[in-house]
Parts: sequence; C-alpha cells; structure tokens
Amino acid sequence: MENSRQFWPKMIDPDFDFNAPILGDLEIAVLEHAWRAQETTAKRVQSALRPHRNIALGTVQSTLERLHRKHLLYRRKTGHAFTYIPEFSREQLVALLIRATLLRFHCDDATTSGALLQIVNELGLTAQFRSALDPDGCG
Repeated sequence: MENSRQFWPKMIDPDFDFNAPILGDLEIAVLEHAWRAQETTAKRVQSALRPHRNIALGTVQSTLERLHRKHLLYRRKTGHAFTYIPEFSREQLVALLIRATLLRFHCDDATTSGALLQIVNELGLTAQFRSALDPDGCG
C-alpha cells in the first residue's frame, strides 16, 4: 500500500476532487481477495474465485487492470507477470467512497453528521459509535 501514502493525504484535502469509482461485483470480489492476500497475481485471484465463479484468466487480468487504472491496486512487474497490492485498506476505501458521495451532494456539517448517524442507526452500531459522531447528544 506504499502508493496510498502519496494519494491518501490528497483525499483528505477539502479541495481535492475525487470521483468515486463505480465498482462491479467482480471488482469487489477481487478487492476482497487482494485485502486478504495483501499481495496477489491474476492466477492467484482466479484460483481464489474459482469455487464461486467459473472465470477465465483473461477476465481476471482485465479486472485487475481496471482496478489498477482506478488507482485501487498498485502493480509491479514480477518476471513475466504483475503482482498487485491494494492501494488502500478496506477502511480507507470505504471512507473515501463515503466522503466522495458527501462531496458530490455538497453536504454541510449538519447533513454529513445526519447521514453518518443514519448509517450508524441502520447498521445497529454501538452507543459508543453514536456518541463519537454526536458528542453533544444533539442528533
């Protein structure tokens, strides 16, 4: 996740304009594998997904390439193949996607805290989470 250290500070800059990538089911499955493995190749992804999907190696390679172009996987040449490493942790990516959505809707502080509290309530998260988001008890 070396490159994310260069990209992550830009994302928390309020003036940074990041278009949240749209992710398909296969891309999410590949990311899930990459997070578990921390480093992977197309063949390893294909093997990991094979019990759930009958997927061609070329499809896996195309998916890895798309995730690389979306800046979600870093890749380096290893012999004749590429090794892929997640640019962000799962938590960082989820935070990025939520932040990008809030920015697209030009949310003010009240809307942002309301949206986050709605998520906390819908997911049934703990009182500790709720109090962290609403320390004054106003929400």
